[in-house]
Amino acid sequence: MRTQGKIIKWNAHKGYGFIRVPQQPDDVFVHISAFPRGSTKPRIGEQISFEIRKDRDGRMRAENVQRASKSIPAQRRSNTFRSDNRSSLTLPVVIILIVVLAYFGFKVMTPAATTLKPFSPADHRPAASNRKIFVCDGRTHCSQMTSCEEAQFFLRHCPDTKMDGNNDGVPCEQQWCN
Repeated sequence: MRTQGKIIKWNAHKGYGFIRVPQQPDDVFVHISAFPRGSTKPRIGEQISFEIRKDRDGRMRAENVQRASKSIPAQRRSNTFRSDNRSSLTLPVVIILIVVLAYFGFKVMTPAATTLKPFSPADHRPAASNRKIFVCDGRTHCSQMTSCEEAQFFLRHCPDTKMDGNNDGVPCEQQWCN
């Protein structure tokens, strides 16, 4: 036989509570396992219907708990409000975080602004080639050179060089320019 009562105490950490039944002097014990699986958590003051059974020690216990039809929508509304409230708060936080990260990422990735200088032809000279710049420094023999290019420069531009023994215009033929 089903009995109706109201939850008067509930310990959420331990998962049990007590039901007050108007026709009985003692409150009835109820465990969370007596509620339908997947249902919302019991609340103090909630009207429920249940079957009373005695446990192994002879104490009265509620089994096969069903919620009164008018309490279910209120409980669902409360849970819906909570989950929607979290969702409505999470979305703006995520958007703000993305905007801040994009701003700082853009700042890091873009070069700093430079001031414009007036046009100067010297700024637009062609780039120098990879040729080395040689200077006449008194060297006159092939043994003092480090490349054919250097020997050719000294032969053309520096006085008293002794690098073209056969006077054919090719210096250091045996060492560098063979």
